[in-house]
Amino acid sequence: MKSHEKCSSGLDIDIREQFTFFASDKTLARLLEKLADRSINIAAIMLSKDKSGKNFVRLVPGDTDSQTKETLHSLREILEGLHIHFKQEAVIAFANIPAGVPGTINEIFGILWCRTEVKALYNGENDSLYISVSNIRKALEALSEKHIRRCSSECTCCE
Repeated sequence: MKSHEKCSSGLDIDIREQFTFFASDKTLARLLEKLADRSINIAAIMLSKDKSGKNFVRLVPGDTDSQTKETLHSLREILEGLHIHFKQEAVIAFANIPAGVPGTINEIFGILWCRTEVKALYNGENDSLYISVSNIRKALEALSEKHIRRCSSECTCCE
C-alpha cells in the first residue's frame, strides 16, 4: 500500500515512524522542551510508568498529515544528546477516525489481531489512530483486501 491511501474500510491510512524509549520524568521534560524549542510537533504520544517509576514512551513526531526526514533526524539527535536509548519503527497511522462512532477501533483491531500481533494502539492529534504491529506487511495486506475478513473472536485456535 502506498503512503496516504484509503484502506478497504474507507479510512485514510499512512505509515509513520514511531520512537519508543524509557525516560525519567526529568529527562522526558527535557526532551519535550527541546522538541518545543525546535518547533517539532508531536502527532501522537503514549506514556505509562513502569514499576521502577520510569516512563515508557511511544512518540510519533510530525503532523498528522506528514512526517519529514528533518523531523526524524532532529528527534534522533535530541534523543542521542540526552543519552536516551530508543527504537525507531514504522507504525500504521489512520487519519480522520470518525469521532463518536462506536465500533471503529473494533473494526480495525478485528481485522488485525489474528494476522499479526498488535503491540500498541493509541490516539493522536486530529482524530488519528496509531497502531504498532509485529508484521506491518501482513497488516497492510489485511487492511487493503477488497473484502476484508474480520478475525473470529469465537476462535480458540489463537489462544
